[in-house]
Amino acid sequence: MTDDHRPLDVDAIGPSPRRHLRDRRLRLLVALLMVLAPGRARRVLAVRLLGHDIHPRAHLGRALVDVDRLVMQEGAVISAGNVIRGCELVVLERDAKLGMLNLVNGVRKDTGFYEGVERSPSLILRRAALITTMHVVDASARVEFEPWATLAGFGSLVQTHSVDFDAVRQDARPVTVGDHSLVMSRSVLLPGSRVPDASLVAAGGVVARSLPEEPALYGGVPVRSVRPIDPASAFFVREQVDIL
Repeated sequence: MTDDHRPLDVDAIGPSPRRHLRDRRLRLLVALLMVLAPGRARRVLAVRLLGHDIHPRAHLGRALVDVDRLVMQEGAVISAGNVIRGCELVVLERDAKLGMLNLVNGVRKDTGFYEGVERSPSLILRRAALITTMHVVDASARVEFEPWATLAGFGSLVQTHSVDFDAVRQDARPVTVGDHSLVMSRSVLLPGSRVPDASLVAAGGVVARSLPEEPALYGGVPVRSVRPIDPASAFFVREQVDIL
């Protein structure tokens, strides 16, 4: 199957070109109204008042989305019960999905926190990436799931901020999950961590650093390579969106 999808240059996405509300309190009020509004009205509020970009065939459920810029491509889904706040940018590329009852919390750069730290408070779900249900994502710095990457099961924590004990201040570093990789239930991804492409993190694993760029099954606290993985296996080259 040929996939003609072109990834977005998220660093080039600026403020919405549409006229929209800019006052943070009014935007929060509209975001709260969107939770109660029926589907069509929810989309109108998001696009016309908040300046978001939502494809006609994307689905925004009854979720509280209080962010500066939301981009949802065709087939993208934000399910009901999510709370997404404090991010400057949230992107769901084609067929990317955020399941139910997740908490995504960012800290905008103009709040006074993380002074002198270069960061982008954002959540980026690339083509067909998936976050399932009941996870916590700290998006004080960029959290990116590359194409077909999955945060599976429930109860995992993605954390981008920590304390810099030498500088005695808060620090924030990005977290990335590689192409077609799978992170299982109750895992923890710590600041600056990266899961390589075509890899698995076993349930309960703690990823505390950028792992070697070698496809493998990782497990433990902190995780270590348990065994290598064949990146040509069906799971790691699939183009289907849902696994039923």
